[in-house]
Amino acid sequence: MDLSPETLHTAADYGMKRTRNFRAARLMFLRDYVGPYYDQSHGEFGTDPMNFAFNAIRAIVPNIVTRYPKTVVETDYLPYRQYAELLALSANLLAKRLQLPKIMQIGLVDSIFALGIFKTGLSTSDTLMYFGEEAVDPGMLYVNPVSLDNFTFDPAAKSFDSATFLGDIIRVERDMLLDSGLYDNAAVERLPSVAEMQVRQGKSDRDLSSAELSYRQALKLHDYVDLYELWLPGPQMLVTLPVNGNNPREFLRQADYYGPSTGPYTFLSLTPPVPGNPLPVALAAIWHDLHTAGNQIAQKIINQAKAQKNILGYDPNNADDAQELVDADDLDAIAMSNPQGAQMFSVGGQNPDNERMLANLQVWFNLMSGNTDLLGGQNIDTKVATVANILQQNAATSVTYMQDQVYDATTEIIRKICWYAHTDPLIKLPLIRREMVPAKYDIITGPDGMPRIIMTVPPQCDETQVFLTPEVRRGEFLDFAFRIEQQSMAPINHALRAQQLEQLAVKVFPAAAQAAMIAMQIGQPFSLSAFISRWAKFHGFEWIDEIFQDPALAAQALQVMQMGPQPSKGMQQNGGAVTAQTTPSQPTQQRQQAQEGANYGQAQLPVRQGLE
Repeated sequence: MDLSPETLHTAADYGMKRTRNFRAARLMFLRDYVGPYYDQSHGEFGTDPMNFAFNAIRAIVPNIVTRYPKTVVETDYLPYRQYAELLALSANLLAKRLQLPKIMQIGLVDSIFALGIFKTGLSTSDTLMYFGEEAVDPGMLYVNPVSLDNFTFDPAAKSFDSATFLGDIIRVERDMLLDSGLYDNAAVERLPSVAEMQVRQGKSDRDLSSAELSYRQALKLHDYVDLYELWLPGPQMLVTLPVNGNNPREFLRQADYYGPSTGPYTFLSLTPPVPGNPLPVALAAIWHDLHTAGNQIAQKIINQAKAQKNILGYDPNNADDAQELVDADDLDAIAMSNPQGAQMFSVGGQNPDNERMLANLQVWFNLMSGNTDLLGGQNIDTKVATVANILQQNAATSVTYMQDQVYDATTEIIRKICWYAHTDPLIKLPLIRREMVPAKYDIITGPDGMPRIIMTVPPQCDETQVFLTPEVRRGEFLDFAFRIEQQSMAPINHALRAQQLEQLAVKVFPAAAQAAMIAMQIGQPFSLSAFISRWAKFHGFEWIDEIFQDPALAAQALQVMQMGPQPSKGMQQNGGAVTAQTTPSQPTQQRQQAQEGANYGQAQLPVRQGLE
């Protein structure tokens, strides 16, 4: 394999050419998203009156990424369990420091228009790390979105996993390159300036908010140069090449890659893969034509409405009557010799067929965008509450694939973050770990001479200060598996959480406690704490350990033994515990939830007590 500077430079240029049409389409979709008034002092009225694209993205993004992810680290080695917990706490802390939800939202929007790309790494003292014109301080962990305008890859690759190289363009000031001492200063001096080349003017997302600026004038303030930074998976190396100019004979810089074996790049696609192609189908490409057609029809309806006129026509013989009509105020009474000699005529106006066509386009756009109207809580076109509830659930189902893709990408980013935390020889990360201290029980003899169980020390939750350091490191990095808790990044529906909390207290806990007692009588182990914790965490109650304390099962067993055998009659009713409320079926629950608003409204209606 030829990995010479000339070959890699040519291949990187061809990689940019392979994405040329994708980048042009992405810029077109971005213009639809921002609308005609973005960074404009004025615009033509009615050009894009209905921004379908913005409305769809506004519904998709908040429903997928809103909160910080919660990491779970698992291992099959029991001695490593405690260290896995420290890794998970470290990942959660670093995700907050890096503001990961904002980064994922940028990548999510990028994936709607083309492809979401993230670059994860650690800036060391022997590197010069830039994202755009933003420098990364040495020793800082970074996760940054990479624009498709700056990304390049092996042009012959059928997938990113099989690519010979992956890379992106970084823009650095020439003085920074010269002062770093990492590059050949003579070669750096010969690099063409971005202000001289202007090869990217008008072809990137940057131009959406700087269309009136001259690149040549603006970039004269800084002597920027563009560089290719390429990651080579085979030899695990990073090489730096100039973007502009002739094919170089030497690398500007060549260094070993310090990072996970999967490389610094993580990709996010919201659509199924295209066989034999690394680039996915852009979600915005599916609805672009409907967005354009809808705005054209809406613009036509607005123009027709503006052209509508009400005109007073009159017989020349009744000119005086017509003038009196014009001069009269509202509710005035006037005498007319011939009322039929002056009549009002309506000219122009919108065509009702256009309105029906616009409604059809809205339905089609909603269909192709994944039912974003319902996802955003709008336009539930049904008068039946049960049907509305079912449609809402179908909308959530349609976004599940996209949500899974985002969580997979976030998991991969978290895995890379944990790799640096695991291998950093100087790390000292302060963490807080919650430890559950179980209750302590004692057996005493009661007044009746029978043994009784009393709680001597109540259970409590202690917070312990711990540190992630090289000394506590255990095992190899491949011994650990990472995942993000489902729904941990999704927004919180407080009304639904309140309903679930009520269900936990009223239905789930009594039934689980009765099941634990029955299981103990028949000698079947049953962990009440595990059952309640699993149910609560499945429904998003991460703080369940703070309020739920499991009584000692051994104490329960002893108490049951002291009570002796008890008759089972009366313990059950219709095959279930008498203390447990009947859990309705799924369809019944759906109907109950759909009718909650109606129940509340009907409860407020005034009721007459009778005639007096």
